[in-house]
Amino acid sequence: MQTNCERTGNEQAQIELLCQMEELAAKKAGIYSRLLIDAQLAKKMEELQTRHTERKKALEELLYGKAKKTKGEGQVRGEDK
Repeated sequence: MQTNCERTGNEQAQIELLCQMEELAAKKAGIYSRLLIDAQLAKKMEELQTRHTERKKALEELLYGKAKKTKGEGQVRGEDK
C-alpha cells in the first residue's frame, strides 16, 4: 500500500474528491430518509447514508492515515463538547 509520500498530487486530489462526493451522498441520503413517508424506504436510505459515511472514513484513512473526527461524532445529542 502506498503512503502519502508515494502518491502523486493527482491521486491525492482524486481521493479528496471522492471523499467530498461520499460526504455529499451521505448528507443527501440522510435528508431523504427524514423526508420519506414510507418507513421501509426511509430505513433503506438511513442504511445508504451509513454506507456512504463508512466509505468516506475509509478514504480518509487512506489519505491521512486515520479518519478525521466529523462534527458531532461520538457525541450524545444535546450534550455540549
